[in-house]
Amino acid sequence: MVGGLKNSLVAVALAGVATVGCGAAPRVKATPDFHEGALQHGKVLFVPLAVSEELGDERTGIVLSDATRALASETACENVHESLSDPALVCLNQERAGALPAYAQVQLLFARDQPIPADVWQALRQASGARHALLFRPEAVSSSQEVSRKQVSGSPLLFLGSGTLLATTALVSGIVATQTVRTETSNDTELTYVVSASLVDMQSGKLLKVGVHSGSDSRSVKHNLGFAEPPPAAPILEKIMTRLGETLLDD
Repeated sequence: MVGGLKNSLVAVALAGVATVGCGAAPRVKATPDFHEGALQHGKVLFVPLAVSEELGDERTGIVLSDATRALASETACENVHESLSDPALVCLNQERAGALPAYAQVQLLFARDQPIPADVWQALRQASGARHALLFRPEAVSSSQEVSRKQVSGSPLLFLGSGTLLATTALVSGIVATQTVRTETSNDTELTYVVSASLVDMQSGKLLKVGVHSGSDSRSVKHNLGFAEPPPAAPILEKIMTRLGETLLDD
């Protein structure tokens, strides 16, 4: 079961994220059931970012497509696998994962914050060959938009007394020089996600560690109307999950 104890630990970790901001390291807490060396020479199953619905999450209200979650999770698993030699990380491909009902069931129950039965853990442990599982789910998302304007001086425009424009900046007697000033507008949109992760012993069903991390990216567009589109979510989630995975598996 991954339940009430996890909720309290996530609350503490989330408070830390709000305090230190996106640039800080992941916040990780170990439970009394974790002991040093528990992961050595073992295998950990990487479970993709879990939401309750195909296009979103009923617990948080966050909208995430299956394609975004799959891309972020697959790349993050590869990143953590390459950075760790012990424990070994198990990354299931979509074909193999789709043939395991327990795999989808664990994600759904975890996304809904519901207890995961022992027989589901056992089925997943036997199918993956791993004793431990690393699970992820989104906790929050926010977007901010900012419009900034500045005046920029251009090259002087020169006019004859008759109003004829000269394409030159040379000062000639009888010519009036007019300084041009234009306004440049920059629209910036920043997207921030907060993700939590739990490390579980599938044999006992006990929670060993929980962590929370946040990440963001921004996009800028220079124009006078409208706002910049938000950056894609998958790369942001991938980086968050990679850092979280590496930190939680650091024994």
